This record gives sequence, structure tokens and C-alpha cells, in this order.
Amino acid sequence: MINRTLLLSLAFISTSAYAAESPYLESVTVVATRNDASINALAQSVSIVDETSLHTTNAHHPSQIFQHTPGAWISRGNGQEHLTAIRSPVFTGAGACAAFLMSEDGIPLRPSGFCNVNQLFDTHYEVASQIEVLRGPGSAVNGSNALFGSINTRLPHPLDITHSTFSAELSTHDYYRLKFVQPVLKRDHSALVVLGSATHDGGARESSGYSQGKISLKHHTETDSFSATSGVTLTSLDQETAGYIYGEDAYKDSTLVTTNPTPDAWRKNQTIRAWSKLNWDIDYGQLSLTPYARKTDTNFLMHFVPWQPEENNDTRSLGMQALWHAPTDETFDLTVGSDLELANGHLAEFQHQPSPFATDRIPQGAHYDYEVSAKNTAVFAHGNWYWANRFATKLRIRHDFIAYDYTNNLSSGSACTQAGLSCRFYRPEDRYDNFSFNSVSFGQHYSFNPHHNSYLTISRGFRAPQASELYRLQQGQNSASLLLPVVLTNIELGIRGSGQNYYYQLSVFNMFMNHGIFMDSQRRNVSGAETRHKGIEYELGHSFSHGIKVRIAGSFADHRYDNNPDLLGTEIGIEDNLIDTAPQNMHALKLGWQVTERFTAQLEASHMGRYYLDPENSFSYPGHNIANIRLQYSTVKHMTFGLNILNIFNNAYAERADVSFGEYRYFPGEGRKAALSIEVNI
Repeated sequence: MINRTLLLSLAFISTSAYAAESPYLESVTVVATRNDASINALAQSVSIVDETSLHTTNAHHPSQIFQHTPGAWISRGNGQEHLTAIRSPVFTGAGACAAFLMSEDGIPLRPSGFCNVNQLFDTHYEVASQIEVLRGPGSAVNGSNALFGSINTRLPHPLDITHSTFSAELSTHDYYRLKFVQPVLKRDHSALVVLGSATHDGGARESSGYSQGKISLKHHTETDSFSATSGVTLTSLDQETAGYIYGEDAYKDSTLVTTNPTPDAWRKNQTIRAWSKLNWDIDYGQLSLTPYARKTDTNFLMHFVPWQPEENNDTRSLGMQALWHAPTDETFDLTVGSDLELANGHLAEFQHQPSPFATDRIPQGAHYDYEVSAKNTAVFAHGNWYWANRFATKLRIRHDFIAYDYTNNLSSGSACTQAGLSCRFYRPEDRYDNFSFNSVSFGQHYSFNPHHNSYLTISRGFRAPQASELYRLQQGQNSASLLLPVVLTNIELGIRGSGQNYYYQLSVFNMFMNHGIFMDSQRRNVSGAETRHKGIEYELGHSFSHGIKVRIAGSFADHRYDNNPDLLGTEIGIEDNLIDTAPQNMHALKLGWQVTERFTAQLEASHMGRYYLDPENSFSYPGHNIANIRLQYSTVKHMTFGLNILNIFNNAYAERADVSFGEYRYFPGEGRKAALSIEVNI
């Protein structure tokens, strides 16, 4: 019998399926540079989840993918909902999602100023060929929201698709999924591919589950001096949502974990994105233009507040990314560019039923209804100097200007009918706000040899206040005009390398956040929180004889309050306290075995460390250990059968733990679960 203690104490799963003929550090990424660049040449911390890992994991939720990435935690809610942490706590609040930039094929999923905490369900991760994770500030490359980290999902390049692939999957709780990758056109220098997925989940809890459909088209064509790659992605989600269960250790109660205190909760989300990247080889380098358009519509019941209003929000946006890469020589290369984005967002909140308490301060009816027109312009320059044979200096600078034009569609002021009350909802008058910021990243890169290198990076990133922080005000705050961009400064030292049958990556970081936006004890949105974040992240992989591969990765981190902000709900000083929902340890292991030419087996073990649930550090979650087994068998007739057994020890755990008004609450994790799949390649 497997020794559970030994198995679950081993370190965190690696992000890359290593193969001797394709070393990890030869992987390329776009999230760190805006152009394909080898990880080996970067002066920052980036991980790749490659196609092999994505195929083996066959994730039902994005959280299962990013368990494989050091320093990252996609905290799963119910259905496809989630919160994000990358080298950070799990942030909550109106603009918390703006701490991270999420994109697909290099195009941000949402416009600046209109982030969404669940936006990874907008990606077509089910058929992705690669997912890139940048840790630490990336604003000097990608602008606002690339604060603590960035995630870019890549769909397959059309020229790389050589055959049709169809797969079907069945699992417990009435779960089934169909996926396909279908080349439609394939010539020497052009190709068109269609990728699709359709999922139904009956839900492990009462009155829960979802149906989700996604379809993507990608086209590529090229000549000697020109290439164009274009894509369109449509997604649709229809979800019944289960909320938190309440009570200390409620996630351990087998009768509670299948209940749903919010049986009427729901979420609907539709998105469409279209883009085209046009590249020209010209006399003075390479020119790239990438126009794009996006549309999102999201409607849901706000089950996480007791009065449960309905929110409707939508965005429409157009943008253009321009990039010029100058001719290069052995000592210097230069890239300059600009970004332009125009967006219009609308948000309405309406409460259909009376509040269960304080009806005078939480009125039935319309709470908010506003529109925001936004403009984001930016210019940037990236230079690399190669000197003294093995040294390279890398400098990235960027200037962003973001402006919001806000229009209130309801009466301005309190949403309550009685004057003088401390009304929960306040609607500011029409106004105009703008923000500008300079981002910078300075890196020093040293190569010991072509396969081993080190780097030192000092970087500064930002995120602009979000529309919801500026205009969705409470309790008499008539303006949030004093909000400042949130700033994160990072100092990082790293080393990475690879050989014939191994790779490694290690980084040590120290980060400081200033002007953090929070809701104070008077329910005002204000700037002024300061935090510090330091830690170590690692990835190690080794291929042994007899088809055995071992990979470990993980993080040791310390996230603390660096001042004493007047946070809502706090009654004592919190300076130097650990930040809530910020585990100090996340580790796991992946052990793979190529049993025969056609049969592979993989064992995963992950450890989530203890974390506090409140700023005072009075409530905590002890952490958990989870193990999975993944088996695949390929036949001679282009068929692959897969069996994934998740949580093999049937451990009781919480996907996310929280505390509200002094009461523990949890999103419970699922018990032991099996998923059977079949894939056909034609």
C-alpha cells in the first residue's frame, strides 16, 4: 500500500512534461515579451504548461491546470467560478481581479477597467496547446492589470494541426464533455482549423451544475515577407450555482457538502473575441499590427450577499496592438510599440426581493445602473544589450494613459428613499477620471553556458482603479476620485537550466505593494494599503531509465500587511500580520511511468498549506493533501483511452475557506471521482 504520508509530503507538480529531445528551456512564451521568446533568454520568472501536460490533465476546471505551476493558485468556487492568486494572496473585492492580466493568444480577455474575477472561464483552455504563467509585475510589457502575474492561453497554430481529433468523456454527477479539433483547410502556407468543446456537469451539490459551449476558429496564411494569423472564439456558460456551506469544519460533514444554501443562484456568461495578427518583414525590421474586437455579457445572482440582488454587466471593446522590431545585430536589439483600446461598459444591479434585514438601508429595486466609456493608450520600448560574451542587460519601459467617462442612468445620490439614512448604495454624479503611469523593468541576464543561466530583475507594475471601485459606491461616499493606481515593486533573483534528461528553475523574490485599494470601516473605497511579499519558487524535473519521470515544483512564501489600513471588519492593528487566504506552502509531485509503448501511468500528489481567513489572524484553515492517478492506453488504430481518478484517498477538504461575520464558510472539495475518456485521431 502506498505510504500516504510520504506521498503527500512530496513537493509540487511541475508545469512541463519534459522530454529529452525537447528541453524545457527551449519552450517559447509571448506573455513576457509580446513576441515569441525562449524562456532561456528571459530575465523573469515564467512557467509553461505544455500540450502534453494539458492533454494528460484533461482539466474539468482551470484550477486543475494551475496546480502544476509554482506560486499560482486558482481557488475554485462552484461550477466554473474561481478566484486567482499568482505570487499573492487570493484577492477579493470589486477590483481584485485587476491584480492579474488574463489573455488568449496575446489578446487580453477583458478591457482595462472592467476585469472579472472568473474570467478564465472565457478562455478555451479545454483545447489549448500551451498556457504561459508570468509571475511578478509585467506592466512594462502588458500595461495595467499585469501586477502580480499574467496568464496567456494559446490555442494550436493552424499549421501544426495535421489530423482530426475527437474525444468524449464521462464522469460522476452526470458529467460529460465532447471536444474536437478539425482542420478545414490545409495547404503549404495556409491553414484553417476549427476547435470546439461542449460540457455538461450535473453538479456534485443540490441545484448546481452547468452547461458550457466553446468554439474557436484559427486561420493562418503566409508569403515570403508577410504572414497573417487570425482567430475567433465564442463561449457560452449557463450555470446553476451552489454557495458556501457554513460552520467550522463544515467541509468534513458528508451531509453538508452536497447541500446548497443558495438553490436559486445562477450565472450566465457569453463572450466573443476576434483578432488578426499581421506581420510584415520590411527593410527596417519587422512590423506587426494586431486589431481585435471583444464583446462580453454576464448576468448572475449575487448569492454571496444575504439580500441576493441580480447583476447584469456587459462590455464592448476595440483595440490595436502595434509593434516594430528593429533590425538586430550581435550586441543590441530594440522593440517599440503602442497599444490603443476603446471600450464601453454597462453595469446594473437590481434587487427583486426585500432584504432579510435592514430594508431601509438595503432597499428593493434598482441599486445601480451606469455606463462607462474608457480609453487606454500606451507606448513602450524594449531594449536588449548583449555584452561581455555572457552578459545581457534588458530594459523595458512603458507609459499608459487610462481615462473613464462615467454616466449614471439613475438618480444621483442615495438609492434609499428616506433621507439621512446610512444607505448601503450610493450613485455618484456623472464624472470623468483619468490615470497615467510609467512602468519599468530592468534585468541583468548571465549565461553560464547555452543551457544554464541566471538573472536579476527589478520591476515596477501597476493596475488602474477599476470602474466598479470608482462608481459602485456605498454609504454616502459621493466620490472615489482620490483613488490611485496600485503599485507593485519587485526585486527577483533566479537561476534556470536544463540538460539531456533534467531541468530546473529557482527564483527568490521580494515585492512591495503601495496604494492598495480597499473598503474601509465606513464602507468607502480608498487607497493606502501596503503589503510585502517574499518567497522562493522552484521547479525540478528528471527523466530516469525505464520510462520513469519525476517532477516537483512549489513555493515557500510570506505575504504580510506592511501598515495598518482601516480595513472593513477589522477591530485591532494588523500590521505585520499574515494576509488572509495566502498559504505559505504549496507543493506537489508528479511521478510518471511509461509502462509500455502504449500504456502510461501518472501519480500526482499536492499539498496546500495552512492559511488564515481574516486579517486579524483569528480564523484559519489547516490545509489539505490531495492525490490523483491518471492512466492512458493507446491502441494501434489511433484511439486513446484515459482514466483519471481524482482525490484517490477521498480526503475531505475545502477548495476555498473563508470567514464572514465571525462564521466559517467553505466551498467544499469533491470526494473521490473517476473520469473515463476516449480520443480518436483520424
